[in-house]
Amino acid sequence: MSRKLGRFVFVFFLWPAFAFGQSAPMHVSREAFGVKTFPAAPRLADRMAIEPAAVLGAAEIVVPEKLAALEQWNEQPNVPTRNGFSRSIGGTLPVRIDQLQAFKGAPVGVAGGLMAKSDGGIVWSASIEVQHAYGLRLHLENVKLPQGAVLWVYGEGDTPTAFDQSLIDPHDAIWTPSTRGQVIHIEVEVPAGSDGASFDIREVMELVHLHPLLKPGTNDDPTCLVDVQCVTTGTWSPVTQVKSAIAQLVYVKTEDGLSYLCTGGLLNDQANSRTPWLLTANHCIHDQTAASSLEAHFDYEYVSCVSSEYPPLDTVPRSNGATLLVNSTSSDFSFMRLNAIPSGRVFLGWNASTSAVADGTRLYRVSHPAPSGVPYPEQFSTTVSNSALSSCSSWPHSSFLYSAFTSPTEGGVYGGSSGSLVMIASGQVVGQLAGGCTTGPNQDPSAGCDPRISTVDGAF
Repeated sequence: MSRKLGRFVFVFFLWPAFAFGQSAPMHVSREAFGVKTFPAAPRLADRMAIEPAAVLGAAEIVVPEKLAALEQWNEQPNVPTRNGFSRSIGGTLPVRIDQLQAFKGAPVGVAGGLMAKSDGGIVWSASIEVQHAYGLRLHLENVKLPQGAVLWVYGEGDTPTAFDQSLIDPHDAIWTPSTRGQVIHIEVEVPAGSDGASFDIREVMELVHLHPLLKPGTNDDPTCLVDVQCVTTGTWSPVTQVKSAIAQLVYVKTEDGLSYLCTGGLLNDQANSRTPWLLTANHCIHDQTAASSLEAHFDYEYVSCVSSEYPPLDTVPRSNGATLLVNSTSSDFSFMRLNAIPSGRVFLGWNASTSAVADGTRLYRVSHPAPSGVPYPEQFSTTVSNSALSSCSSWPHSSFLYSAFTSPTEGGVYGGSSGSLVMIASGQVVGQLAGGCTTGPNQDPSAGCDPRISTVDGAF
């Protein structure tokens, strides 16, 4: 079956859960979905004190042009926000896990790392160091893994993150989950009696630390952001539930070797199946390669309304990998199924009725805006729909919702907000963020809090 036909058949069976009606309610689930149980990492890299297979100098010294290009992209600003770039490790690590070689006894050197016996079969481990890096991901290419193979990545002092062949993309490659710090350890364990495994490592994704220096407050010029932790149910009754459905999305576009940030959210279906459907923008994730690389981070928020503290991104609940089901430029949406989701999630309801968003309807959003390329923990914003606003040339009113802020204290949307879900008062989703549009001369469409700028969402 061709990939195109396979997608058609899948969507055909998906159709009854969404299409036989104009709306679906919100659904709260305390249970995780699709989370696999993996064995503990062998941590051979720790136990054997393996020297890094490659050590790359600091980006600001070795590849300052890549760092400068990322900063310029975000400051202009462009969308989506960028948060990393790929770097060559200076060669290729050809990892070939050979059963006969590994079972000879003592650990042996293979592809810059070590291979040894383990309780489950054979394990290979290696490390890559990138000086001054905030975070790292490895690109595994030409991946061949037998059934039951498990991989782990971890940084210095990190809890290992396990994954398997479900993250392989259409190019037989994997962007590993991310780790924090300048060293990334990778391990793969192949079950005894299998045919072995192989992959090549030629590049690493260096993630840049983009963090807010100041927590937003009322009229916090120039961001005007509103911390969602400061929004009460009196302002918007479903805000507490909605927060648990929103994720900051981190993904890689292989065509340019860059890492990006967007926002997305979980959707319910009419069967309350707890399937982790995710909606975001097509200009964020437009192919299966990017979907396979996806990291969805949930509960990335300030500790409280009065606190300026927030958790490191790698410590919040996370899901890796997704299957892209349907996407389109006509209303800038991408609809996918996450491989798994952590517990405590909410699946948002939706309303596809053409009468759901009449002029003057107040719209609500929780997103991860990134003014000047600096992504914030979850923020709140609210606009009012207005079909009389001037249409942008590529966003016709027939497929997009137009709204605007009515005061500079209602929050804002910026590059990292791309793909975030827009909702009506009930918390039902009616679209996802495409971007901003000027309504007059001498206006900046990236001014995310300016009431003169139209906020444009693809209509659900």
